[in-house]
Amino acid sequence: MAKRLYYNQEGVRRALVAREEGWTNIFATVHNDGRPDYLARIPLDELYSPKSFVPRDSRSIVDVEYPPLVTGSPMPAINVEPRSSQSIEFDPAESRQDNVRRT
Repeated sequence: MAKRLYYNQEGVRRALVAREEGWTNIFATVHNDGRPDYLARIPLDELYSPKSFVPRDSRSIVDVEYPPLVTGSPMPAINVEPRSSQSIEFDPAESRQDNVRRT
């Protein structure tokens, strides 16, 4: 059975932190054209991003890593859009979220 794919619209850094912390899924707001948005837990291996790397800069550390890891506050939901394998316009092998790396 094919996995459902989600384009990571906003939250690549949060998804990276979640993966680095050993999480298997992340809280996300799912945006469907013509349908109401809804909140769901999305498996990290079903996220795709056109980014090949994300710099580890102050924005990443202060805004994303620090709050959930140090203070214990919940990580805000990422924003995703469901995609079928036929509608992905970029090469999934190159843009799969778990291939995104830090620099």
